Amino acid sequence: LGELAAHIAGIAGMAERIATTEEFSPGGPSPLKLNTVEEIRERFDQNMRSADEAMGKMSDQAANAHWRLVFQGKEIFSRPRVEALRTNVLNHLYHHRGQLSVYLRLLDVPLPAVFGPTADENPFM
Repeated sequence: LGELAAHIAGIAGMAERIATTEEFSPGGPSPLKLNTVEEIRERFDQNMRSADEAMGKMSDQAANAHWRLVFQGKEIFSRPRVEALRTNVLNHLYHHRGQLSVYLRLLDVPLPAVFGPTADENPFM
């Protein structure tokens, strides 16, 4: 669960990268290891603040400019920056948030409402 939660915190950081660069090539040093819930929350919050700031400064022209993902010198894709943000950040984040909520549900951890009432909430009370 910790690795998944840390991955979610890292996904939030991709928004700033996509908003402020022309391309990204994975590799290099491993991401910083996050060991506690507090460290994961702080990283997520920090990345969301950075993303908000970077996207707030983005012009319409920059938002529609193409952004590339390159791996070992080969282009994986090139798409408008807003599409890369939606696909590589938002959709990716929703997917892993769903995974995390399933794992927490299996551990009987009460969940907050994400898209409406949860099984923890009785609508008749």
